[in-house]
Amino acid sequence: MKLGNDLQSLALGTHTQRIAGMKVVALVSGGKDSCFAMMKCMDYGHEIVALANLMPVDDSVDELDSYMYQTVGHQIVIGYAECMGLPLFRRRIQGSTRNQQLSYRITPGDEVEDLFILLQEVKQQIPSVTAVSSGAIASEYQRLRVESICARLGLVSLAYLWKEDQAFLLDEMIRRGIVAVIIKVAAMGLNQKHLGQELVDLQSYLLQMKELYGINVCGEGGEYETLTLDCPLFKNARIVLDKFQVVLHSPDSIAPVGIIHPLAFHLEHRKDSSCTDKENNDFTSEKAGSVFHVKKEFLPNYLEKCKSIDAVFDRLDTIEQVKMSISTCKMDTFSIGCWVPNSSPSEGLQKDLMSVLHAIELQLEKDDLDWAHVLYIHLYISDMKQFGLANDVYVSFITEKNCSFGVPSRSTIELPVAELGLGNAYVEVLVSTDQCKRVLHVQSISCWAPSCIGPYSQATLHKEVLYMAGQLGLDPPTMLLQPGGPAAEMDQALLNCEAVANSFKSSIATSAIIIIVYCSTSISSFEMAEIQNRMEYFLKHHATHHEGFLGAYNPIVLYVLVPNLPKGALVEVKPVLHLADNEKYGVQSVLLKAPAADKPNYFGFKYSDRHNSFCRINVVPDKICMALISVTKDHARSIYFEADHDLVCLHCDKSHKHIKAIAVFFTDLVDKIISDNGFSWQDLKNLRFYFLKDLVSSADLLFSIFSEAFSEFAESSSKLNAINEPLFNLLPVLGSGRSASMDDLITCEPVLHLADNEKYGVQSVLLKAPAADKPNYFGFKYSDRHNSFCRINVVPDKICMALISVTKDHARSIYFEADHDLVCLHCDKSHKHIKAIALFFAGLIDKIISNNGFSWQDLKNLRFYFLKDLVSSADLLFSIFSEAFSEFAESSSKLNAINEPLFNLLPVLGSGRSASMDDLITCEYPIFQKAPAADKPNYFGFKYSDRHNSFCRINVVPDKICMALISVTKDHARSIYFEADHDLVCLHCDKSHKHIKAIALFFAVLIDKIISDNGFSWQDLKNLRFYFLNDLVSSADLLFSIFSEAFSEFAESSSKLNAINEPLFNLLPVLGSGRSASMDDLITCEFIVNIIPTLIITVQWTEEEHKMFLVGLKKLGKGDWCGIARNYVFTRTPTQVASHAQKYFLRHSSQSMRNRRSSVFDIAPDEVSEQQPAMQNNSSPVMEPVISDPPTNLNCCAYPAFFPSNLYSYPAVFPGFLQPGFPFPMPYWPTYPAEAPVLQSHHEIVKPVAVRLKSSIDVEEIDDLRRLTVQWTEEEHKMFLVGLKKLGKGDWCGIARNYVFTRTPTQVASHAQKYFLRHSSQSMRNRISSVFDIAPNEEAQEAGSSSTTVLPQVSEQQPAMQNNSSPVMEPVISDPPTNLNRCAYPAFFPSNLYSYPAIFPGFLQPGFPFPMLYWPTYPAEAPVLQSHHEIVKPVAVRLKSSIDVEEIDDLPRLSL
Repeated sequence: MKLGNDLQSLALGTHTQRIAGMKVVALVSGGKDSCFAMMKCMDYGHEIVALANLMPVDDSVDELDSYMYQTVGHQIVIGYAECMGLPLFRRRIQGSTRNQQLSYRITPGDEVEDLFILLQEVKQQIPSVTAVSSGAIASEYQRLRVESICARLGLVSLAYLWKEDQAFLLDEMIRRGIVAVIIKVAAMGLNQKHLGQELVDLQSYLLQMKELYGINVCGEGGEYETLTLDCPLFKNARIVLDKFQVVLHSPDSIAPVGIIHPLAFHLEHRKDSSCTDKENNDFTSEKAGSVFHVKKEFLPNYLEKCKSIDAVFDRLDTIEQVKMSISTCKMDTFSIGCWVPNSSPSEGLQKDLMSVLHAIELQLEKDDLDWAHVLYIHLYISDMKQFGLANDVYVSFITEKNCSFGVPSRSTIELPVAELGLGNAYVEVLVSTDQCKRVLHVQSISCWAPSCIGPYSQATLHKEVLYMAGQLGLDPPTMLLQPGGPAAEMDQALLNCEAVANSFKSSIATSAIIIIVYCSTSISSFEMAEIQNRMEYFLKHHATHHEGFLGAYNPIVLYVLVPNLPKGALVEVKPVLHLADNEKYGVQSVLLKAPAADKPNYFGFKYSDRHNSFCRINVVPDKICMALISVTKDHARSIYFEADHDLVCLHCDKSHKHIKAIAVFFTDLVDKIISDNGFSWQDLKNLRFYFLKDLVSSADLLFSIFSEAFSEFAESSSKLNAINEPLFNLLPVLGSGRSASMDDLITCEPVLHLADNEKYGVQSVLLKAPAADKPNYFGFKYSDRHNSFCRINVVPDKICMALISVTKDHARSIYFEADHDLVCLHCDKSHKHIKAIALFFAGLIDKIISNNGFSWQDLKNLRFYFLKDLVSSADLLFSIFSEAFSEFAESSSKLNAINEPLFNLLPVLGSGRSASMDDLITCEYPIFQKAPAADKPNYFGFKYSDRHNSFCRINVVPDKICMALISVTKDHARSIYFEADHDLVCLHCDKSHKHIKAIALFFAVLIDKIISDNGFSWQDLKNLRFYFLNDLVSSADLLFSIFSEAFSEFAESSSKLNAINEPLFNLLPVLGSGRSASMDDLITCEFIVNIIPTLIITVQWTEEEHKMFLVGLKKLGKGDWCGIARNYVFTRTPTQVASHAQKYFLRHSSQSMRNRRSSVFDIAPDEVSEQQPAMQNNSSPVMEPVISDPPTNLNCCAYPAFFPSNLYSYPAVFPGFLQPGFPFPMPYWPTYPAEAPVLQSHHEIVKPVAVRLKSSIDVEEIDDLRRLTVQWTEEEHKMFLVGLKKLGKGDWCGIARNYVFTRTPTQVASHAQKYFLRHSSQSMRNRISSVFDIAPNEEAQEAGSSSTTVLPQVSEQQPAMQNNSSPVMEPVISDPPTNLNRCAYPAFFPSNLYSYPAIFPGFLQPGFPFPMLYWPTYPAEAPVLQSHHEIVKPVAVRLKSSIDVEEIDDLPRLSL
């Protein structure tokens, strides 16, 4: 029982000196966090008496695959003992990570058990140790395991860095003199050059990386590890690292993983160093500076659990005396109240609590539940001095072992329950039938919030409702009450509540539904008023500063006066919050509604506006309702006179008749609140009445009166079923009320929560009769008989699934009902009935969709099962059904024109809704609603409102120009933020700038509405300018990032705006702007939309194109324009070929030849040679291109006119950054000689045969460029080595841009990785020769302190490529080189070609989303290399602006 007593004493505050001055063993890993945690322990008066460290079994191993421990640099930790003058206990890690769940339970062989054995040995050697220090900042995994070990050993966990701001911590560590170096990197933005650098030198860089990539600046996400070489705790010596080796585990170009392996170090002793304190004669002083190796083996029975206390009485003998109240609904969440009636104080709190908890346990078992289903426990006891005994009983029932999802939150209050006959312990539990709860249970003492040392948690989140444990005014690091009286305790308690709420990304000022403040009787009336003022100020202040906005919403506050609180506190605060992932509406404060004239008034009570003064109601529509009803003496008087004068109370005399009136009034008012807000009595989860203890002599009398009132209400109303047990809890208090005066006689607190499965459920529905004026498609008229065709199941507003059966009898009636002039282009008369069935399906599906509130856009799958004997070919059925749906689309605006079937046809041997399976065709389709309904918010939660007209001014010249001005003031910004999605994520900004992201999204939505309302499109946007207040942000770059992210998200969610790689707007900082002289806007948006007629530029057909057209026309015939374009006229689209054919036939059909100009149309078909073969189209999915010999007589004028006249071949395009998964086939063309071919006199047509893939490339089957890898040539590798020497490691983009033009930065990085790996390998056995074996230059520079970069012996005379940033889009053509070796080009092209492969992407638009290199072709003759191996760089034809890798969507991680 020692552990239980220790925890009890901590909770009661009797051992405050122990908390303030404990002897601590510090867990050290060598990192900065564990050292700074020791410094914080000493700041709060604790004494570090020993160090503990875990290390790998093998000293040569630097890092283990461990989730718990940092082992990099473990070779240095041995020096900490001498540096600090403390004993160091070390153990080699024998276990591994076996239990990977967040919460830890004893697992033999797990690495956590090594920590247990280590700390157990420390405690045996130094019995005075009472606490353990750790450097956990944000890792729940590590903290929970340390707390588990501490609980088993009876130690207190100290985690003073927990939940602290990491930027602040980093600055504090550096400011207080911690000297640490980076020994491991594993994150984007960090590489091997940062290894060995001191933390102080990288502080600003780490903060910059946080802004760019969101890294943890303290490395909590594993981004980096540190090794502390010196700190103020090293009083004897500092560590000097003499020699180390850099080991690269993963030389990734984006996020390389590298560590430092220490080889040698020494201690540099301080001149003023002294030995340990001579006054201490214990183990610490005797063994100061010594190192102890703990080698104990793992024993499964090393620790026996603390035995639960022995029962002092037979539970079964007393269980019958227990009374219980249970709320009405057990479907989702309900409450149980339990007490031992008329138990005297002499019988003891321990006995009563044992009976109550056992009774609740039996009730849970009866409902197939257990303690793991409990969310919250209210523990009301008669004497706070006996809290220790109550806690012993409590932990015997509720432990972490029997609460698999976490222990429930708890509030413990002293109430006069024994005086009113409710026993010595009254327990109220909130139970959930599911286990989808999230528990926050921090047992470590930290600076974050008070710890919960025991089996209860700080907060429990269940279905968007956060139930928080009662918070005292404790100073978290010392666990002592805040000095300064009730006001100071109130401030601290509110800060503690806010810290817990912040862990759930919320605030009590903006999310609390109700806050209960328990006040001790030791507080004066003046101090009560001050407490209320502090509460109001806190809510207002934090609502104003929470994410920069002020909400017009106030939580309900209930003040309760009680005799005593835990630890002698004067104030305890217990909030309940609502957290929603996707809130449509926030918490709203509402009033009572006036009833209809014919609504009955129960028991004579008539609705009055005055009743609004009785209550405060907060509602989350369709989810939660919490209310507070106060009845003061004045209210009670008016209620009594308003009630029926013949009111009868069977359980009370005349003197208590007014209580019956109050009880009846409560039932009536609670019912009104429930019905007004769309709930029911079945949604009631908890109903609690606080009554003045002097109101009645016994709680039993009050229970009888209220039970009678609720029973009479149940008899007179069908809303509430007859009750056998009370559905409410009665709590005697010394005072309660909605203000600090606490003058209520009775206060009622109802809680309603709508269960998810009560609002939505699967419903079977029928077809609805259409309106009289509704058209009937294709002659089909609605009939009730159609319900026999189909079965429809619907989850309202979510899912619709239906099955439509058409048997032979159905098909006959459908055919006779259809239009008799029905035409089917794809079938003969014998199949005309199938067309009728197809049209009937289209009409009936449309009716089902519209009847249930869906649209055709919600259709996710449409499947038809047809009898295989119905038609001879599925193609025929596809044609018939496609024709039917196309006709439906033409006759209805609900379905857009379809180019491809939106359905699947499956042949079966039989189908149907019964085992007879006699359907000709069965239609099955599920529909999922995703599109927002008219009354739902549009993009990102914004819903149109007339109020938005006040934001903007719009001037329009119809169909020409639109100019608008949108103003967002501070008031506008506030409403915009609360209207936006609350799960809004901004990658480029912290929490304080989240409102700017909301404004940016609002601008995107409002601009889109203005554009669409006035008949324009985003393509018509000519200018978009934002004027922002210069104090809004610290940097325009941040604002650019936020607005770019917002517009990108808008583009992803809407098809109106294409994905943007560059900002389409301008941001201008101003001192003020607005539509009035006050200029009070935060941001003003100005944009211009202008429609400019599009000029269509027609490229004339050449003679060669026309000849190829004639060949194709003769081979394929009229109509197959797609085949002619695909196989003959490659330079034209099918539409252009069809247009050309129309002109050709019109010209030849004309009889008149007078004044006719000559053109290509005059070429006769017989003048065209047919020897040109058509392009082969092979559907085999072979990914290697097929290369054909280049033609020798192709005229230059057959190519597009926009290429230079001095080039007679296709322009060679080298898109090195394009992935092979391009969404359509790309033809690869070989180059042709630059000399103009000579045409033969007979005009022979020789068709160029394209080098193309044999099948389309499937984007989804190709993840990266691995499947089309081209081996590096010797010349490419030499150019790579020159670039490596010039630019150094890491600048792969520069090497690719200026040296190795034939490779992308990613390919260069991959090549570098292989190069370094090969040269770092020691073994040469069986090594295959490759380009990596080129002899390095002996004068290569040393790359780092411990590694050398090897560079080849190559010429450096190659000039770097010029980089011109002018944004001219026309390609700049340079003269081709004449001495370029063929080996420098990719090996997959023919050996007789020595130039770059020329690619002609005729289908690419000029507005390609990133710059594309245009390469001229080179002569096919191989250049002769000079003897001195001079490297001649090919000068690329390229756009003058460089490629910004970060703007390319396909390579988002390649940030250089």
